[in-house]
Amino acid sequence: MAKIIDTLIINSPYSEPTEHWKYIRETQDFERVSGRRASGYWKATQRSINNTDDPGEFVTIDLVNMIRPRVRKWRESGYPNTTGTTRKLLSYWADKEHREQKLFFCQLEAVETAIWLTEAPAHEKYNSPR
Repeated sequence: MAKIIDTLIINSPYSEPTEHWKYIRETQDFERVSGRRASGYWKATQRSINNTDDPGEFVTIDLVNMIRPRVRKWRESGYPNTTGTTRKLLSYWADKEHREQKLFFCQLEAVETAIWLTEAPAHEKYNSPR
């Protein structure tokens, strides 16, 4: 029998996730673990098609998992190499105290990623992370 998750939502929608529920396919249990869940999706397998208790195979989205820490580092460094206007917009969107409608972290991160892909230095986008 699968473990019951007593608290489904474990992170604030306004900040980067710090923990997640890890699914253990073999036992069909969940374990609460530190860190952000890897980006990915579940893909049907022959076993999962014939067994409704099997979600299939988890496929990671490597490009997203590579970009996330680079965007975080860029954010934490104050968005270097952006225009003044871009920096002001990012600051405004991230300001949780003075905005009537706060942005969810995923919304802000999506905007940051689009801007990072456009304005970050090429060496940060195309070199392997260290």
